[in-house]
Amino acid sequence: MKLLGKRGLGILLSFMLALSLPLCASAADAAEGTPAKPAKGGWKYVKGYKLYYDKNGKLVKDVSRLIGKQPSYVIKVNKKKNCVTVYAKDGRKGYIIPVKAFPCSAGNATPITTARTPSKYRWHRLNGNCYGQWCTRIKQGYLFHSVMYGRTTNSSLSVSNYNKLGRTASHGCIRLRAGDAKWIYDNCKRGTKVIIYNSANPGPLGKPKAEKLPSWHRWDPTDPTAKSRCRKKGCH
Repeated sequence: MKLLGKRGLGILLSFMLALSLPLCASAADAAEGTPAKPAKGGWKYVKGYKLYYDKNGKLVKDVSRLIGKQPSYVIKVNKKKNCVTVYAKDGRKGYIIPVKAFPCSAGNATPITTARTPSKYRWHRLNGNCYGQWCTRIKQGYLFHSVMYGRTTNSSLSVSNYNKLGRTASHGCIRLRAGDAKWIYDNCKRGTKVIIYNSANPGPLGKPKAEKLPSWHRWDPTDPTAKSRCRKKGCH
C-alpha cells in the first residue's frame, strides 16, 4: 500500500479535524474548538416587544437610564389592572420598547380613549378641597397626578388613598406615586400620546407593587422634594 505524501496527509488531517467540530460552531468558535453559546443578556424581541435582559437572563423592568431620555414616548394605561406602562420608539417598528411601569389608581369614570397631553401643572386643585402634584392633563377633566394632598405642601398626603394605589379608587384621573407622576411630567412632552384600555394582562413589564405607608407617614417616599423627611425619620 502506497503511503500518503505530505500533501495527502495534510488534507486527511484537515478533514478529520472538520468532522470533530460541532456543526453549530461559529468561525471564531471553530478556531478554538468550542461550541457557540447563546448570550443571556441584551436586547431581544419577544412577542412584539423589544425587551432588555441582564447577564443572568432576567428581564430588566426599568430601562430609562439604559436608553436615556427619548424624544417621544407613548403612555398606555391598563384601567382594569391599574397599571401604567411607558413605551419608547424602536425606529420604524414603532413604540415597542417598554421603558418602565407604574402602579396607579384609575376610576370607574376613567374613559377608554386615545388622547394627547395638552398641558402640565406643578400643583393642581382636584375634586374636593385637595391638590395633586406633578400633573399632566390627558384630556378634559382627566389628569395624571400624584395621590392627593390636603394643601400644596408635601407633608399633607392622604395616606389612606396612597395605600389604595394599584386598585380602582379615583374619580376618573390616574393617580400615581409622586415620583412616577414627576417622571411623566419631566420626560413626556406636551402632545404625548396616551392610550387607556382594558386588559387582563397588566403589560409586558408586569405591575409593580406600591408600598403601604403607616398613618403618620404624611409624605410620599418617592417624592424628591420630601426625601429630607425620610432621612430625618430614617424610614426610607
